[in-house]
Amino acid sequence: MLRTFALVAVAAALLAGVRRAKIVALATLVATSLCASAQPSSAAVIYPWCAFYGRLGENCGFTTYQQCCATISGIGGYCGANPWYRGSPSPNGSPPQIRR
Repeated sequence: MLRTFALVAVAAALLAGVRRAKIVALATLVATSLCASAQPSSAAVIYPWCAFYGRLGENCGFTTYQQCCATISGIGGYCGANPWYRGSPSPNGSPPQIRR
């Protein structure tokens, strides 16, 4: 009788281990699928003008050159075209022009 109980206990433990392994495998598969289908964020907005403050850094959040100039007028620095700005695609296929 004791041997039967021990065998049942071992069988139950093995089944629990198999269930646990299946759950871990399924969770791994789901996590891998989610990571593989992740898309990079497209929320970043890149504006055409930057204010450069020397060692203090830069601010590339200006839509017009005048807006940039107004910002640096009291604190110093200079304005320039944003080197990462690509513009929105124009309907005729030509690259957009940056106006100063």
